Amino acid sequence: MPSTFHCLIALTFLLVSCIVVSGEKAAPTYQAGEAVPVAPVNEADWVDARWNQTDVGPFLSSGLAVPGGHIHKGISIRLGDHDEAAVCFDSKNLGVRAVWTGGFLKFDGTRFGLVHWPKPAGPFMTTVAADAPCWGDAKTRYLGFFVNAKRVVLSYEVDDMLVEEMPWIEKDGETVAVTRSLEMSNRTERDEKCVLGELAGALGSLTDLDGVKLALLEKGDTVVAFALNALQQAVLSVDKTRVSLNVAKHDAAMLAKVFMWSGKKAGLTAFAALVKRSARPENLSKYANPEPARWWPVVTKGKVSTEKTAYVVDTLTVPYDNPYKAMMFFSGLDFFKNGDAAICTLHGDVWRVSNIDSTLEQVKWQRYATGLFQPLGLKIIENRVYVLGRDQITVLFDNNHDGEADYYANFNNDMKTSQGGHDYSACLETDRAGNFYHVDPYGVHRISKDGKTYETLAAGWRNPISLAVGPNDEISVSPQEGTWTPSSEICTVKVDGWYGFGGPKKTDARPLGYEPPLCWIPHKIDNSTGGHVWVNSDKWGPFNGKMLNLSFGQAIVQEVMREKIGDVEQAAIATFPLRFLAGSMRGRFSPKDGQLYVVGTKGWQTVAPNDGAFQRVRYTGAPTLMPLDLHVHANGIHVTFAEALNREDAEDADNYSVERWNYKYAAQYGSDDWSVESPDKKGRDEMKVKSARLSSDGRTVFLEIADLKPVMQMGIKYKLHSASGEKVRGDIYHTVNALGGAFQQP
Repeated sequence: MPSTFHCLIALTFLLVSCIVVSGEKAAPTYQAGEAVPVAPVNEADWVDARWNQTDVGPFLSSGLAVPGGHIHKGISIRLGDHDEAAVCFDSKNLGVRAVWTGGFLKFDGTRFGLVHWPKPAGPFMTTVAADAPCWGDAKTRYLGFFVNAKRVVLSYEVDDMLVEEMPWIEKDGETVAVTRSLEMSNRTERDEKCVLGELAGALGSLTDLDGVKLALLEKGDTVVAFALNALQQAVLSVDKTRVSLNVAKHDAAMLAKVFMWSGKKAGLTAFAALVKRSARPENLSKYANPEPARWWPVVTKGKVSTEKTAYVVDTLTVPYDNPYKAMMFFSGLDFFKNGDAAICTLHGDVWRVSNIDSTLEQVKWQRYATGLFQPLGLKIIENRVYVLGRDQITVLFDNNHDGEADYYANFNNDMKTSQGGHDYSACLETDRAGNFYHVDPYGVHRISKDGKTYETLAAGWRNPISLAVGPNDEISVSPQEGTWTPSSEICTVKVDGWYGFGGPKKTDARPLGYEPPLCWIPHKIDNSTGGHVWVNSDKWGPFNGKMLNLSFGQAIVQEVMREKIGDVEQAAIATFPLRFLAGSMRGRFSPKDGQLYVVGTKGWQTVAPNDGAFQRVRYTGAPTLMPLDLHVHANGIHVTFAEALNREDAEDADNYSVERWNYKYAAQYGSDDWSVESPDKKGRDEMKVKSARLSSDGRTVFLEIADLKPVMQMGIKYKLHSASGEKVRGDIYHTVNALGGAFQQP
């Protein structure tokens, strides 16, 4: 149940029609298509420890450093009504690998807590230091956990035995013991053994104290003690510095409760007395019926644009100042069938956003889930939320329909989780067959529709956080500029392809040592790509079926004009005259209104001012003064615009300027621009537009250009007017991997 404090705050929020959210900065104003220089990195600007003030809920999934090793897929769980202790359950090795007292977790302020793992807020009681399966050679599978108020019930399989486990504490005066209540289904094939605790350098022993059997790990003047309340099918054993639970074969479900305590040896008598007075192990099924909601909704008033251009940005005001001090760094987005949105945050929340209408007068924000491991992808399948964290894909269930997830199911946790500060697992997309895809520094991965198989398709990208699956199952990825990555780029994924990060891998079919990208993008136009999205709405103007590129660094959206010449693909980009309040990360089209919704965040280099943003890019029906397609020929370039052009302007070659240049693929960080004509000279080569010819419908112009050849980057600037007299200004940047046949002008 929510605390009295939370209830009072929530009541205050609900008594008003909307919340005026403080801390939201005004949207920056720039000219259409203008690239804004990003300020040099100043790490001090990104040191922010606000996460320590957040009510993260009863658990948090993360990595965790423990003495002698690391837990890569940990679930830290608060214990006690006043957080007297905590445990970290390892969902990879299926056991409690750390126990501590005196608080929950502390978050490092570097880059808002997103780079370094959290640390326990109190001293360790005991750890299982080895990164090894806690149930030995048994075949295991982690299933998920139930949440009931402050209680968390874990669920997993050991061979054919279903285990449900709930950690908690029991107190008797000053004595506090951590408990692990276990409910185990019948097990008839063989005995099982689970490591409970290990203390390096300790002396292990078994003893009987006042009729209570204890397993002890003694080190100096400190002792870690274990006790068991169970039937005879389960006993404790000691092997040097390790204590284990031995579970014999059993025909019926059995209950057990393990007690853990640490302190001076003189306190063992009080610990034994606590164990003796403790109630028998309880059946955990009652916790599968969740208590009422603990998070209350927040209502905000959005801002609807009054501009008259073809595409405008409406803002769904974010409740930055919410009762839980939750950090609103948005990193994933999708829609339910009714038009409600689900949004995940980098700090582990999922919010359900409703009342998304034309007015945005009362946008409702409901905290739907908490405690996920830095999620960077979210997908809704049949109205069920799937969230991609660094540890697994989690499916969220709201079994009592109170607006909050109460069962967090493991769909697949085969992905690699490392300690790398940039080793994020990003994007969550599906193909027509229902398979899932995500990307991380180890490559692009496909998970089967049932979650049972996991395979890597291609690799070689630096810190990728962008992936999309197109309408024909075409997969695209973008890395981050840096070492072995000369500039931003958009890649089409080929199975077994290598995309260059880490150095070349040359083959006869790969003479460059890497697969050439679909399109390179200049640093000043997109210094950090945030995501891709395909337009699947006929309500969004002339771009239906097109691909869009979201720039995190520039907080903008660009169209991607793809073409295929033979078997070779290439593309061009053009920027919409829009800018967002946070670095754009993910985009989806709403099934309700057919408009584009974009979420963004910060934490790395971006021109945007806000922690996070949720905004709508709405098509107004006004004329669209942008290009739609680009095609490269041996003798020139075709550019098709959405609106008819003024013929006199369009056929004046002086209204166009064209440049080309290459980048150097090497180990250095990024690349300068290098001349094509003089490869050892930095800079760009200007190209002469010999003539310009406009088509009979007034929308397609052919620019005659001599000496076209494959090149990493070309740029086309145009200054035109539409047939109705409006200014048509912009830039197109494209890559030429191949030339089409010569165009025969009529």
